[in-house]
Amino acid sequence: MLGVLVCVQPFTGDQALFASGARQLAHGDVLYRDFWDIKQPGIYLFYLAGGSSVGYTEVALHLFELVTLLGFALVLAVTVRGRFERPWIGAAVSVFVVGTYYATVEPVQLGQVESLIGIPLFFALWCSTRVGDQDARRGWLVAAGIAGGVTVVFKLVFAPIVIGICFIVLIANARRPAEPRRAGPGRDGLLLLVGAAIPIGAVIAYGLAHGQLGTMGWTFFDVPRSATDLAGRPASRLIEGGLKTAARWALPLVLAGYGAFVTFRRGWDAFERGLVAWIVLGVPVFAVQHWWIYQYAMCLVPIGVFAGHGLEAVCRRWRELDRAARIAVVALTAVLFVPMLLRIGSNAADVTSHGFARTAEHRAALRDDVEPNYRAAEAWARHLERAGPTPNGVYVLGNPLALYRADRRTSVAINGWSPEQYSPEVWRRLTRQLAAARPDELVVDRFTDRIMRERSPRTRRLIRTWYRKVGEAGDDTWYRRRADPANATDGSPAVG
Repeated sequence: MLGVLVCVQPFTGDQALFASGARQLAHGDVLYRDFWDIKQPGIYLFYLAGGSSVGYTEVALHLFELVTLLGFALVLAVTVRGRFERPWIGAAVSVFVVGTYYATVEPVQLGQVESLIGIPLFFALWCSTRVGDQDARRGWLVAAGIAGGVTVVFKLVFAPIVIGICFIVLIANARRPAEPRRAGPGRDGLLLLVGAAIPIGAVIAYGLAHGQLGTMGWTFFDVPRSATDLAGRPASRLIEGGLKTAARWALPLVLAGYGAFVTFRRGWDAFERGLVAWIVLGVPVFAVQHWWIYQYAMCLVPIGVFAGHGLEAVCRRWRELDRAARIAVVALTAVLFVPMLLRIGSNAADVTSHGFARTAEHRAALRDDVEPNYRAAEAWARHLERAGPTPNGVYVLGNPLALYRADRRTSVAINGWSPEQYSPEVWRRLTRQLAAARPDELVVDRFTDRIMRERSPRTRRLIRTWYRKVGEAGDDTWYRRRADPANATDGSPAVG
């Protein structure tokens, strides 16, 4: 129910970028050659699967994510219930994980990598800690390696968490009592690597098949080193996002802290040590990124499992508490639940105040109110309808919502989103691609224009030479390719 409530929320720039890229892949374009992003291919494959299955509208793709997470919630409940004395606690864990996500989510947090990464990370941990005979154990370790490889295909920066989990499990396996013909940690590690090589090898094969292996290597290893430093990480973003998340997740966080304490006293097993490694290694993984509020979701699964242990510990001691203590526990629970309830109420108010989003008109009004950039994106889409065909494609140097709503092909591979992260080499490639493609219609928003003025004046000069202004909406300025750039009124030389 909480998921359905937010499925009518609009896309923000990131989701629009993923959906636009996936839509081009569905039409035969090649990732990193025809549509370039700094991210690994996993998120685009997810949106491609969703768009191919249910369509590329906001509601359809949000529902696809909801179905995916509900399926994971069911698997999570089944796989962890044996770890509790009360089997229903397994279902509570799913509520703590998926329910907390949907209860507290903002539109910008939907459909992000971090919203999904808990699925392969959990399977990597759960499969690697399965026990059984030698044949079964080998199969589980290969499966764990596959899940770890899928995690890396979604986002390379999560590799330390995968490695940490696998290391914990290998150590735990090595310390088990000796068994007849039991393989050592070296064999176990090899099996994990074999599994990880399957999804990672598929990505490498894709790059080789399309001649993009060099571009992928540059994208995955060279570009990220400078992107974060160029964009900056303001402390205000960390403080605001951290306080919001801590307040909204207060109830599961407190239960998780209590659950971690209780399980530590009786001794953590390999699975629980893996959950702790997940959280501990998640701190530096978060720290090296951009501190966006959606990135906290990567730790929801271990928080949810330990919250289940905390809930069971409370249930176990409930009868021992006197009346005053019970009232105190109930009161504390109510207080901790308030921020989450306020967020649920905000999401509900968005929907109810727009006719429960029952019609296209209601959903359009909701989009405009929740995400102001939609107005400019819709205006440009109408402009393109009047302009007619764009055989040379279009290009957006700004919010990808404009590209998404226009439903046109971008003919410049380097996407124009988050230009503050672009190194000089990215700008050089963008300029070369823009000069070669010469798209028919172009959008430049005010923020990107300022970044270009400071970091890539050559790109800005090319646009002023080859394009003329034809309109604007919000922060966006629209340009159309000149028939004869030699007649440019600003006197700039043509750039080939």
